[in-house]
Amino acid sequence: FSVINLIYAALCAQLLFGDLYNSRLCNALHAMPLRRETWFVTHLISGLCFSLVPHLIGTVLMLPMLSQVSVVGWIWLLGMTLEFLFFFGLAVFSAFCAGNRLAMAAVYAILNFASLIAYWFVTTIYEPMLYGVTIDDEIFALLSPVVQMAGNSDLVVFEYIGENSMYYSGSHWVYKELGEGWGYLAICAGIGVVLMGLALLLYRRRKLECAGDFIAVKPVEPIFAVVFTLCVGCVFAYVGELFSDYLLFLIVGLILGWFVGQMLLRRTIRVFQGRTFLKLGILAVALGATLVLTSLDPLGITRWVPELGNVKKVEVSQGRRIYPMSSETLNITDPEEIQKVLDAHQDLLDYRYGSGNGRSRPMVIRYTMRDGRQVTRTYTVYTWMEAWDIFQGLFDTPERILGYTDWERFINTVGISLDGESLYKRCLELAIKACESGEIKDADVEKYGEELFDNLRRSLLEAMKADCEAGHLPQTLVDQDASYKYWIEIENVSGYYRHVSVYASSANTLAWLKEYGEMLGIPYDLYK
Repeated sequence: FSVINLIYAALCAQLLFGDLYNSRLCNALHAMPLRRETWFVTHLISGLCFSLVPHLIGTVLMLPMLSQVSVVGWIWLLGMTLEFLFFFGLAVFSAFCAGNRLAMAAVYAILNFASLIAYWFVTTIYEPMLYGVTIDDEIFALLSPVVQMAGNSDLVVFEYIGENSMYYSGSHWVYKELGEGWGYLAICAGIGVVLMGLALLLYRRRKLECAGDFIAVKPVEPIFAVVFTLCVGCVFAYVGELFSDYLLFLIVGLILGWFVGQMLLRRTIRVFQGRTFLKLGILAVALGATLVLTSLDPLGITRWVPELGNVKKVEVSQGRRIYPMSSETLNITDPEEIQKVLDAHQDLLDYRYGSGNGRSRPMVIRYTMRDGRQVTRTYTVYTWMEAWDIFQGLFDTPERILGYTDWERFINTVGISLDGESLYKRCLELAIKACESGEIKDADVEKYGEELFDNLRRSLLEAMKADCEAGHLPQTLVDQDASYKYWIEIENVSGYYRHVSVYASSANTLAWLKEYGEMLGIPYDLYK
């Protein structure tokens, strides 16, 4: 409903205050003996009723169906009212900043998505110049109420009561307590009320002759011109990235955005004048200076590598994001392994201007400092770098590839599948064949199969461990040129399956498959 309130509030504001955008209607209404404050408050109350009344009716209609959680209906009504207060307050403020409907919609959209626009601009224009730096979107999302409201599902906490079975269906959910999102919602509603007060101040000073202008408040014009220009430039730069020349597209977009913005503000195409070019030049110099400073990095942000003693924990993940619960994310607290990450980080900085030839993988490093700060860096690691070998050594240890902590317990408990079929089952089949041929007695079939399985399992896992230690059984940082040969499935005592890929360089594992493959019925061409 936050998206519905976003749109509905703007429509209500345009409907109620639309006479401000028509010169004849505006002059006629304001010639009547009516104070501006009275006119404003009357329309404001009407707008709030446009939301409160239908939501109240909806709540009353929902109550019989909500049954034992009927209180949630009133909570929903409160949430909708708080949401609408913010969006309607912002829409009313935008209505008094603008001089026509198009401008009102533009100002409203910019104010609602200002933080997302800023994030888009920063990541599109500045982030490419900051080697390894990834701008965190959390603070930008926090400053965008529509994003927070749309993603907030914690307003109400429910509790599950009773049991559910084929004989009893009395279990149900009951309301427990309010969630954690109400504080943010209340702050937004308060901001909406403040914006309504600012809108009244703008209205008291509003000149009637500004009806029809794009922006009715003169101090807002340069702000709109700059924001509009940057938005258009950002769009062009974003398109330019597709052609690997975003800087040229940025320049074209800034020029086009500036003059189009001036045409909208002045309501004429005659904007190619000396004063307009001078303002564009000032904007270009200011923007260029920030770009040069970002590229030169006088603060050493891109060259920063932390000291070992200041690092509490390091998370490393292959990809563009860190997923804390993923098995592909390393959580490193050992000082020796942290030092290896720092060495890899320094190697990436040393070769930041090196050739981009060769296979590569994206890598994210997130440091948790002892003072509580978190610093994230994202790099592209190439196979020819020393950093590749360091990260491969961290990711592709025998413990992480095979999934064990106690080696002896591991090789005596896990299950193995080859070519999609259980190794234990294959060993039992061999025992049955040995019984049929008279090699063993019928009573010894199960014992023979289990002993064969234990021996084969141990020898296979030891061969795989040897390849892991030699770096010939990588699973995370794998060169795309690596020749895939086979895969082995390992099942732990919890029933979790781990797929281990075997490559042409995995000499010990391939030797085992070649030695026992024919006996176990594994097709030879899989590991030839």
